[in-house]
Amino acid sequence: MAGTTDWHDWHAPYADGGSALSQRLRLVQRHIDEWLDERPEPALRVVSVCAGQGNDLLGVLERRADAGRVRAELIEKDRATRPSPATVPSQPGSTGSRSPVPMRATSRRTGRRCRPI
Repeated sequence: MAGTTDWHDWHAPYADGGSALSQRLRLVQRHIDEWLDERPEPALRVVSVCAGQGNDLLGVLERRADAGRVRAELIEKDRATRPSPATVPSQPGSTGSRSPVPMRATSRRTGRRCRPI
């Protein structure tokens, strides 16, 4: 049986723009960007399960002029990996330092919404 993964350490290669993980992130962001471009709806809801730090979705939305039409819920069980409240607004209509998109982290165990740590 494998040991548990330290997901916080696992995310470290994102800081290296040349790492395989960083390259994978850019590919995923490109797909998210294209999907948003194809959606004409004035309001969209995105649910991201095993969201990690939310870099895929947040990285795209922070540079899009139409980010305000997206409401997202990031679901991440590992508290150390979740985005911090400083980077993710926890209440609808609030703004944070990283993204104008209202988001919450959700406890996978209970399904209840909880503030990101």
